[in-house]
Amino acid sequence: MSGMKPIVRSIACGLVLAVAGFAYAFATSRSIDAPAPQAGSRAVGTSTLRFMNAIANINTPPAPNDYDLGDACYGSFITRYITVTGGVRPYRYSGSDSLNALLFPGSTLSVGNAGCVMGTVVSPSSLSPFVIQATDSSGTFVQQVNGNFFLNMQACGNGVFRFAVSAINNGILGQSYISKLEVLGGNAPVVFSIQPGSLTVNGAQVGVGAGLEAIGLSMGEDGTIKGRPLVTGLVSFTARATDRLRRIATGRASATVDQVITFNIEDTSVTSTDGLALSVNVKGDLGKANKDSLKFTATMNLSGSGAAVLNGTDFSIKLGGATISGIFNVKGQATNSRGGPLVFADGSRLKMSVNPRSGQIKGNLTKANLGRLLGAESLQDRGTKRLGMSMELCDFVIHCDTIEFATRIKGNKFAMDYKLGKVGRPLGGAFLITSTRGKDGADIAGNLGDAWDSRFIFIPRFGIDANAGLDALTAIRVRIGSRFVFTIPASSLSNSGKGAIKLQPTKTKAPVVSKFTLDPRKFTGSLQTTVISQFITGIPQAKVAVDAGRNSANYNLGIDLDRSGNNADLIGEYGKQIFTPLKGPGSTKAGAGRGQNKWVDQVNLR
Repeated sequence: MSGMKPIVRSIACGLVLAVAGFAYAFATSRSIDAPAPQAGSRAVGTSTLRFMNAIANINTPPAPNDYDLGDACYGSFITRYITVTGGVRPYRYSGSDSLNALLFPGSTLSVGNAGCVMGTVVSPSSLSPFVIQATDSSGTFVQQVNGNFFLNMQACGNGVFRFAVSAINNGILGQSYISKLEVLGGNAPVVFSIQPGSLTVNGAQVGVGAGLEAIGLSMGEDGTIKGRPLVTGLVSFTARATDRLRRIATGRASATVDQVITFNIEDTSVTSTDGLALSVNVKGDLGKANKDSLKFTATMNLSGSGAAVLNGTDFSIKLGGATISGIFNVKGQATNSRGGPLVFADGSRLKMSVNPRSGQIKGNLTKANLGRLLGAESLQDRGTKRLGMSMELCDFVIHCDTIEFATRIKGNKFAMDYKLGKVGRPLGGAFLITSTRGKDGADIAGNLGDAWDSRFIFIPRFGIDANAGLDALTAIRVRIGSRFVFTIPASSLSNSGKGAIKLQPTKTKAPVVSKFTLDPRKFTGSLQTTVISQFITGIPQAKVAVDAGRNSANYNLGIDLDRSGNNADLIGEYGKQIFTPLKGPGSTKAGAGRGQNKWVDQVNLR
C-alpha cells in the first residue's frame, strides 16, 4: 500500500489542467467528410498480427512462417502453447482440422481456441507440418494469419531422457506470456528447475536466485513459464529436469546434462490483456503440513460463452511454482473428472466457480502445502514478493499476470496479499473492457449509428515505466472501431483533487466522446459518446446486423494516454464480443424501439 501513495499524490497534486476555454479537438475525430485519421493518430489494431513461437530451422534461410514446437514421444501427453501479437485482443486459434488430417486413429492431440495444443499422438502419425490459424477481434477488418507448425514425433525407448525444446515462445513487454518446457522420456514426475545465476538478458546476468522473477516471469515445477515480461532483449537461462529416479535430463541436441533455453522479449507501449487478477491472498505455516490456503478472484473475457459451454472444460490455475487443475461442470463449478469435489493427492481441496455472464472467477484452496512452491522461506516481514500467475481455460482464454505481493512473516506463519488498487501492485499494467453498451440511433446527419457506453480498467505499467503515474498527462485519445479517432486535450479535462480525471461537460451534438472519467487510484474508467455513424466507426448497427442474419459483432476500443517526459505513451486496445437481444422489429431512429435495439455485452445480460 505504501508503494501506491506517492503515485496517487503525484496524480492529485501534479495534474494541472485548465478549466477555462473548453474546446474539443474536432479535427482529430473522423467524419464522413474526413475519411482518414490525421497523421500521427492511431487506428485500432493497426499492428500486424503475427506468431511469436520459435522459428523452425528446417530451411536455409529459415522461412518466416515455419515454427518449431520441438520434439515429442509417441504416446506421451504433449502440451504446447501457440501465441500471437498485434491486431486486437482477444485472439482465437484454430487448427484441429489440419491436425486431424495427419493424426493416426486413437490420437487425441487438438488445438484449443485459446492456443493450447494438448493431447497424445499415436504412431505412425507424422506432424510436419500442420497449419494453425490465428484470428484477432478487430471486427469489420479482422486480421488472420496462418503458420506451419512442426512437431517432431519419434519413438522413445526406456533409456531416453532429454529436453524436447531449446527455444520457447518470444514475448512482448508487459503482456501475458506463457510457454512450457518438456522432456522426452523420464520416470514421472519430472521436476523442472533453473540453475542459480544462469538468467541473462542480452548476455548480462540478471538476479542471483534460481528463478525468472527478476524479469517478471515464474516457472513451475511442471515447466510452465508464465507472467508478464518486465524487460526487453534476448533472454537466456539454464534449465534442469530431474525425474523420480533422480536422473538429470540431457540437452535436446547434446549428451551433456541441462539445457540452455532462449527467447526474445520485444518492446511495446500496449497494455492490453485477456483478464485480470483482482485479488490474491495466501496464508500458511512453514512448520506444519496442510496448513496453507489460497484465495483469489479474477475477471476474464469468456467471449460470451454460457454455462453449458463451460461444462467439461479443463482449467489450470498457476501461481509461482504451484499448479491447481480440474474441470468445470455445467454450473461453472470446479470438479474432478467424475464430477465430485476437487480433492488433490496431498489432501488439499479447491472450491472454485466461474460466472459465465460476468467472467468473474472465485477460488479457495485449503489444506494445501504452498510454502516451498511460492518461495515462502525467503519472505521478509512487511516486504514484497514478485510472482507470475496464469489462469488457463484452453477453450476460451489464457491470461497471465505479474504481481508484487505485500508479505508478512511471524515465526513460521506467512502471508502474501494482493488486492487491485489497495495492496500490492500489478507490475505489467493492463487494459481490459469490463462492459459496454451501444444503443442504435441516428447521428445529426441522419446516418445509422450507435451511442456507446463503456467501462474499463486501465493500469499503469509499474514494473516497466520510469513514470507510471499520470501527473504529466497531456491528452487522451479514444479510438472506436476501425476508423473513429478522437483526441481530448488536457484543457478539456478537470481533476477532482483526489486523483480522478473527468471530461468537462459540453452541449455539443457533434459525433464525439461526451463523457470520460478515469480514477487512477482504482484503475477504473468509463466513457460515453453521442451517436456515432457506423460508417465512421466501422461497427455495424444492431438492426443492420440482425437483418443480415447476425446477432453479434466485435466492439473495438482503444485508449491512448499521452504524457510528457520519458515513456510518454500508454496505449490500451481491446475487442469485446457484443450481442443484440432484439425481441421484435426495431427502428433505426434515435429513441424508437426502446429496449429492443441495444447492443450489450455478456456482462450486462443479467
